[in-house]
Amino acid sequence: MLPAFMEDYNARFAKEPRNAKDLHRPLAPDENLDGAFAWREERTVSASLTIQYAKMLFILEQDEFSRSLVRKRVIVSDYPDGRVVITHNGRPLPYSIFDKVRQVTQGAIVDNKQLSALADPRELRILSGRPTPLPVSNAARNLLLRQAPRRPFRLLEAHEPSNCSASENQLASNANQY
Repeated sequence: MLPAFMEDYNARFAKEPRNAKDLHRPLAPDENLDGAFAWREERTVSASLTIQYAKMLFILEQDEFSRSLVRKRVIVSDYPDGRVVITHNGRPLPYSIFDKVRQVTQGAIVDNKQLSALADPRELRILSGRPTPLPVSNAARNLLLRQAPRRPFRLLEAHEPSNCSASENQLASNANQY
């Protein structure tokens, strides 16, 4: 697709140069195009020798020089080829990466035969002996909690009228009506 696009683009917009001689100069050995195209940002080293960049946690290796960099600024260089280099005053620092955004590897994906056994969580709950909870929205749950009594019900026992006060007799007669 790219060659077809380039032909079409050049056919529409290309112009003949005024001078046919190629005036591009070769790249000198001391010139570094990778460094020119690298994205650089400053970060501060934490007390635990970590730096956060691009949703990843870079953990500096523990050595005397790294421990002296606590609360100091370092430069994180992100190169177009995917390399990340952390430097302080031009000195590269060794590190390891802790990726905060975990990605699933192909080996962790289950094939169809195993997936069918894991598909229905209710079956797993039945097998484990745990009851399946009813799906209740937050609004319905809040409504049920508002309507619920504050204290648990106590069953009223049948009292002898001679042993009860008048208020207890009234409560017992009210309970018997329902």
